[in-house]
Amino acid sequence: HAPGMATVIEGALVRRGYAATQQNSADAAWDLLEREDFDVVITDINMRGMNGIELTERIAKNRHDIPVIVITAFGSIESATAVLRAGAFDFLTKPFEIDALDAVLKRLTAT
Repeated sequence: HAPGMATVIEGALVRRGYAATQQNSADAAWDLLEREDFDVVITDINMRGMNGIELTERIAKNRHDIPVIVITAFGSIESATAVLRAGAFDFLTKPFEIDALDAVLKRLTAT
């Protein structure tokens, strides 16, 4: 079967020189964040268990040093508002080009 979106993004970021790791759920990502430091978190809104907005809120409250980029299939004003209100640095709407994600990451390092 085709690789999942997280695998594709991880591979593309590694090819561009980023160190990247993926987790298969927001809960697993949160567990890893409690043990290790990261420069940025990229999350989808829709995941089983805790969703991406809940993960973003938890990171914003507890690890506010780590910016979050949220990926969503629903490019509505409501989802954009919810994501930014939760504390996300930015969001991308699927489908997107890796160049667009790279541009957000570069903007992050410039701040």
